Amino acid sequence: MNHKYFDYKEDIFSCPHCGWEGLGKDVEDGEMFAWEGFETICPQCRKKLPDTVTFPTAQDGHDSLIAQGLISPGTPPPADQWAQLFTTNFDEVLPPYEPGKTYSFAMKEVGLPFLAKFQVYLEGKFLFEEVAYFEYFDRYLEIGEVLFAKYGTGLKEFTYDCTTLFCGDFSSSDIERLDKFEKKIHDAFHGLPYSE
Repeated sequence: MNHKYFDYKEDIFSCPHCGWEGLGKDVEDGEMFAWEGFETICPQCRKKLPDTVTFPTAQDGHDSLIAQGLISPGTPPPADQWAQLFTTNFDEVLPPYEPGKTYSFAMKEVGLPFLAKFQVYLEGKFLFEEVAYFEYFDRYLEIGEVLFAKYGTGLKEFTYDCTTLFCGDFSSSDIERLDKFEKKIHDAFHGLPYSE
């Protein structure tokens, strides 16, 4: 059975393995799937339940914020945020490379959960924003490679906020990928030979 993200904590869950029954707020989060939601685990026997929880749409998030009194009912709903993914034209937003100049970029998360975006800045100046989806560190790495290809040894840093949305359920291989990218930037900037 599928449960909606904003309702599942008060829904009844039952375990076919051990007979446990209780509220969704007591189940444990299982494997997460970037776009769909996550599986649930029985808190008693630790086996996977047949129930899943679906992540909210932008409209679900908007409705929940109104219900909580965080935004007024007259606030217009967000556009389909997923349609805005990966739309940045880097040729338009990134300044040209200048030899001898250094470039410090930062990625910052803004907004409320499930209505969040990340913004990219150069030396504190806003450049662009995109939707912050679950585990968007993949997009950080993609943008980082664009920056590295454009600025090379002039790219001093590309920092980020390690939030729940950014990191997701970080695996050791995910951490290795981030570490490897950061090492590549560091070594190039300091004139060191890069080795994996």
